[in-house]
Amino acid sequence: MAHPNKLRRDHAVFDKHRTQIGSFCRARLTKLVAPHCLAPDIVTAIVEGRQPPTLKASMLQDIDLPIAWIDQRALLGFA
Repeated sequence: MAHPNKLRRDHAVFDKHRTQIGSFCRARLTKLVAPHCLAPDIVTAIVEGRQPPTLKASMLQDIDLPIAWIDQRALLGFA
């Protein structure tokens, strides 16, 4: 679960840019938010260097990341 202070910061950033979000397409918004929406076990594995060898930083920027953590695991090779 995300730390409450981080959630407050994320909401503050979102609120600050809320008027601009309408100009973003869904794909761009997803790319901006995606790293913050990764399943916690995926983040832990990446930090500890246990990610699949096929997972590269550029892949995280170029994909349409699913919101459901189980779908993220399957897509990124953690399932």
